[in-house]
Amino acid sequence: MKVRSICFYFIFFFIAVSNAFASKVTSDLRCFVETSAKKIKLEMRLYSDETHNWTGGYVKYGKNRTPISIVFHATKPIDQSSGRPSYFESTWIEIASAEVAGKYTIGTQGANVYSLEYVGRDLKKKYSFDETTERNSTDDECKW
Repeated sequence: MKVRSICFYFIFFFIAVSNAFASKVTSDLRCFVETSAKKIKLEMRLYSDETHNWTGGYVKYGKNRTPISIVFHATKPIDQSSGRPSYFESTWIEIASAEVAGKYTIGTQGANVYSLEYVGRDLKKKYSFDETTERNSTDDECKW
């Protein structure tokens, strides 16, 4: 009888704790190609959890499988015309080796991404990217 009671309380506690921390994390995968002759390929994955008011993500360059963390910084409205979705500019900070390495600025309107620019921390590296639909068949990574 004592073992049953312990199991019951454990299961009850587990369910209660699970429900308290339950949330839906959404994921958004985007694939980009740099606009100059270099044609640098960039995979960007953004995560968000509205329950805990959290957003984060990473980028990967080309076939390099090592992700680089990006941290959300700010969003500002650029164009708020009536009758269509507003155009926003979001800034993400790139963190590599525990240091700020650069900044990504993304221009979006609704679900569409119209611009992505990267500026390195030394301001010498500046790249513009266009979104591409090159994804693998399971849609879980970019197809390079």
